Amino acid sequence: MTHYPGAELALWKYTDAAGNPAYFKGINRPEAVVLHIAQGWASTARAWAKQGYSNASWHYFVCLDGTVIQQLEHEDGGYHAGIGKPAPEPTWPLWKGWGINVNCYTIGIEHEGFSWDGFTPEQTRASRDLCRWLSVTLDIPYD
Repeated sequence: MTHYPGAELALWKYTDAAGNPAYFKGINRPEAVVLHIAQGWASTARAWAKQGYSNASWHYFVCLDGTVIQQLEHEDGGYHAGIGKPAPEPTWPLWKGWGINVNCYTIGIEHEGFSWDGFTPEQTRASRDLCRWLSVTLDIPYD
């Protein structure tokens, strides 16, 4: 199990109170990283992981102050990149088509805050450093 140096560990509980899985255990073979803006706060990310909230999970959470929280192991797939059919069809070169869940080959990084706020300088640095480390550690091309 590989953990990002200096990251706070707040690993996701596998099931919620009803027994629904919160992530895809052991199926991820990372080839890419997907960056998101959480539309929410770090306190929520920690609480959801602790309770095993299902249908939303990710590998890392980058806080406004630059703190990085690791929430899933790399070999586990999150519910971060969606599995539905958006329109139009994705043009991402690594996308494998509708038959393969993108959460099975990506690392999800959420960023605290809201899309209209943008990243803080601390988040930008922390996210860049995390992506570089993931690139080296997982042999993912850094773009």
